[in-house]
Amino acid sequence: MWTMSRPKILSPVSSFESAVGVVSAGADEIYCAVQIPGAEHILNRPAGCCVSTYDELGNIARYARSQGVDTIVTLELPFMSEFMIGQMREHIASCMDQDIDGLIVGDLGLLTLVRDMGLDIPLYASTYLVALNYEAVDFIRKLGVKRVILERHMSVEEIGQVVQRNPDVEIEVFIHGSGCSNINFNCYLEGGRRKVEALQQEYRGTKGLPTPCRTPFDVYEIGDGERKVTRAPILDGYTFCALCRLPELFEAGVTGLKIVGRCLPITYQVKTTEMYRKLVDVIAQEEIGRSRRAHRRRLMRLIEPFKEEPFQPILPPSPGLSSAPPSIRETLCEEGRCYFSPLFHVPYRPSRRSRRRFGAR
Repeated sequence: MWTMSRPKILSPVSSFESAVGVVSAGADEIYCAVQIPGAEHILNRPAGCCVSTYDELGNIARYARSQGVDTIVTLELPFMSEFMIGQMREHIASCMDQDIDGLIVGDLGLLTLVRDMGLDIPLYASTYLVALNYEAVDFIRKLGVKRVILERHMSVEEIGQVVQRNPDVEIEVFIHGSGCSNINFNCYLEGGRRKVEALQQEYRGTKGLPTPCRTPFDVYEIGDGERKVTRAPILDGYTFCALCRLPELFEAGVTGLKIVGRCLPITYQVKTTEMYRKLVDVIAQEEIGRSRRAHRRRLMRLIEPFKEEPFQPILPPSPGLSSAPPSIRETLCEEGRCYFSPLFHVPYRPSRRSRRRFGAR
C-alpha cells in the first residue's frame, strides 16, 4: 500500500473582507502584504494589493486564528540601500505586533535582517529566491527557513525529488494564478513599461495593464519562406491552473498549495479557494488502493466536473465576446495552461476566445 498526504491551501487576501470570505471558503492559511507608511512600493504593487494598515492586519490575524487559520505576511520588498534598513525593521516589528503566524521573505538581505532581529516566527522562502533544485532548497534551509516556495518552472517529477531530498523543510508550490515567462524577480520589462505603452494600446482590452507581458506579438516561421504562424502574447503573464496535477502533487508530498491573486478581486480569491478546497477534499477522501495508476485514473474522472467551473478572469472581456464567464475547460484547458508542463507559459494552442481577442489564426 502507498499513502498520500493532504497539503494545505494557502490563499491570498488584501483586506479584512477578503480574509473573511477566503477563510469561509476553506483556506488553511492566508497570506497578505501590508502597506508601508510613506514608502513607494519598489515592485510597483498598487495599494489594492495590500492590507491598508497594521490595525487591519491585526483584525485579520485574530479572526483567522479564531477559525484555526494561520496568517502569513509577505515581505517581498527588498531593501536596496542602508537608509531603508530602519524602515524595514519598523515595518517587520509592526507586523509582528499583530500576532501573525509567519513571514514570507524573498530577498537574502531581508532574510538576514529578519534573523538578526531575533524573531521567533516561522520563515517561508518566497519564490523570488528562485529555488529550482534540492541543493538550493538545502542552502535556504540552513538559513533558518521552515518552508520553501518553489519556482514555477519545474516539473512534478523534479518537485518530488526536491521533497524526497529535503525532508527537514516544507515544500510549497503554486496551483492557480498568474505565471511569468521570466524566472521570478528577473523581469527586464518592468522598468521600460512606459516605452511599450503604445504597443499595449494597439488592441482593446489591454489598457491599464501593469506590464507589457500580455501584449500580443506576431509570430513567424522562417524557413524556405516567411509564414505568419499566430498572434499571441508570447511573454504571457496570464493565468494557469493545476487541477489535473493535484493527484501528482499529493503523491509528491508537497506541504502547501499556493493560490496567486493578492491584486485580484475578492470574488476571484474566494471562488478559487472554494474550488480547490472541494477538490483537495475529494482527492484526500478517495480510498487508496494498491494500484497507483488505477487510483490516478479514478481521480482524473473526479476532477473532470471541476473543469466546468466558471473561469475567474483577470482581464476584462474583449469587445465581441460574451460577458458571461467561460469555463476553465474553455480557457485554461483548451490552451494547455497547466502548471508544471513543458513550456507551459507559451500559448501554442490559442483557444477560440484568444484568437478572437488577439486576431490570431
